[in-house]
Amino acid sequence: MDKVIISELHRTLILLGADGTLLGTVNSWKKSLPDDMVLSGIRHWNEIATEKLQQRLEDYQAGPDMG
Repeated sequence: MDKVIISELHRTLILLGADGTLLGTVNSWKKSLPDDMVLSGIRHWNEIATEKLQQRLEDYQAGPDMG
């Protein structure tokens, strides 16, 4: 069942536009990486994605006033 869940999660991430690093991490789960390394990789990816999104939001808010 784990393989089916991982496969479906991998498909979902592709459909959402996830990058290769995240896809590789998820794909390695239960195969070649221990759970703690997979969790660490996913958390790292989330931190980077959050920082990028925050920067985009700040850039948008700092843009010219269209008022």
